[in-house]
Amino acid sequence: MVCGGCEEAGCCPLAVNIEETETEIICNNFRNWQISEPNENGFFWDYSVFPVFRFDKIQYTAALEQLKIIADDIKKSTPIPRTKNTKSTKNNKGR
Repeated sequence: MVCGGCEEAGCCPLAVNIEETETEIICNNFRNWQISEPNENGFFWDYSVFPVFRFDKIQYTAALEQLKIIADDIKKSTPIPRTKNTKSTKNNKGR
């Protein structure tokens, strides 16, 4: 995912605990470790209102398998774009 503000991939990541039981996948404790405390403007990502998400384990696993197939197809057909702040070091030897 790419941030809409800075356009950097991986900016403001969403982290989550994922627990597995015999029959369920449980997602809780959503957070952003980069902006988890108020900054100088009082801004931070507060996910405390997110509920606990519970998924049937069989359906969850099947959905992930479908995503893997789609992601593999995309990787095969799409070059990975460079972000605007990525610098190539290929031709900078000895500088």
